[in-house]
Amino acid sequence: MEEFKIISFLKNYIKILRSESIECISIFGAGEVCKCIMEFLKTNGISVRAIFVSNNSLNCNDKIYGIDVKVYDKSLLLDREHILVASLGSKYEISLYLHKSLENINKSISIDIIKDDFDDSNLRCDLSSLVEFYLIDSFEIFHFLPIYNYLINQGINAKFIAEPCEINVAGTWFDHKNAIKILNNYNIDFCEKCNPNAKFSFSTQKASFLSKYYNYKINLSYGVGFTKDNFSFSKDSTEGFDVKLIHGNFQKKIINKYNLKTQLVDVGFPKHKEYVPFDKIQLKKELKIFTSKPVLVYFPTWDEYSSIEVYKDELFKLKNNFFIVSKSHHCTYRLNNKKVELDTLIKISDYVLPGNYSFEKAVCLGDLAICDAKSGALSEVAYLNPSIPIVGLCLETKKSDYLELLDSFCSTVTNPKDLLEKVKLAWKNDAYISNRKHFIKDIFSDSNLDELLNIINKIKVPL
Repeated sequence: MEEFKIISFLKNYIKILRSESIECISIFGAGEVCKCIMEFLKTNGISVRAIFVSNNSLNCNDKIYGIDVKVYDKSLLLDREHILVASLGSKYEISLYLHKSLENINKSISIDIIKDDFDDSNLRCDLSSLVEFYLIDSFEIFHFLPIYNYLINQGINAKFIAEPCEINVAGTWFDHKNAIKILNNYNIDFCEKCNPNAKFSFSTQKASFLSKYYNYKINLSYGVGFTKDNFSFSKDSTEGFDVKLIHGNFQKKIINKYNLKTQLVDVGFPKHKEYVPFDKIQLKKELKIFTSKPVLVYFPTWDEYSSIEVYKDELFKLKNNFFIVSKSHHCTYRLNNKKVELDTLIKISDYVLPGNYSFEKAVCLGDLAICDAKSGALSEVAYLNPSIPIVGLCLETKKSDYLELLDSFCSTVTNPKDLLEKVKLAWKNDAYISNRKHFIKDIFSDSNLDELLNIINKIKVPL
């Protein structure tokens, strides 16, 4: 929603507040839109008591203009509270969520929603779809695609759902245009409006991202990282789903400790089930990489665990002995607030691959890999090429966050000053390869999608 639409709404909203002698409200939804709202309210004599986010917020800040941002809990509300729902793209779902949470509570709460003029009546929706893959990020397409193809080949009506940001549960996080481009390029059947009655809905995120759907909800894992709270085996990625598709026994052992009702189904790594190594010489020709140096492929993550800025000086020095190809994380590549990291990545690399460049091809390019230890790329690289020398990068400030297993999986670096020596040793003789092959079998099984198909066939009802 453009800023002028927000202001237009707020002008009328403030008139209502003044007519009821209301001088303070709370806001549900964090991010830039809250800043815009708070600035306007302040200049018109209305203060903000609190800012609430749902636990699935993608845009949560610690403070906005000095106001604490808190995970919403009805116990935090005051009697006669006025809440303005300001989370773009998920206003309807949040409104339902708020109303439901207020059932049987003995308080007077008023909920208002920022209105917009978005018309979704012309968006394609398949009311006969049995399975829907709900997108909140274009990277998910490549993880869902093998399952989609498998189900289509079994005669099951499956659809990708790419709702515009105005109605997408992730709001403006979703790179909608890029997703549409990929779906069209791969000739994938998709709709821009979901069918809430689809028997099965899929997400790679938390169950709340499937709040529009009424039936079976399935989570798909998309890799395993080496932090203790890694999303792939967290309670958040499991609770609320009917089924969670896991990669192997490693996840299963951890998730079982939560004692949740969610059924765990081992599907291996569907994204790479049909993987056949690419020819390295041909890949170099395609990318116009002409070098006699060994190729070092760098796989940094994008969030607070990213090594880019911490290790940039030492990584740059590696260019003396290696041709550095960096596989940019899709978020680093597309988010405006990651431009500094992307610019740094370009400076320290000989070649930067875009965020959605084939991961399999990126691995095949490498003679040696450096991966952020938090990233699922670390285990994914080892899965695709068990013999490639690998060095894992950790942040000293996050040292206690990593799994002990990491120290047996690959050579790890915590102090940037140790990077050159660790790379030199790994290149000469990676002593961890044997251990790594053992761990990979526990992390990624050889299972297939047959059990998932059995679940769908047992539960589905002809529409």
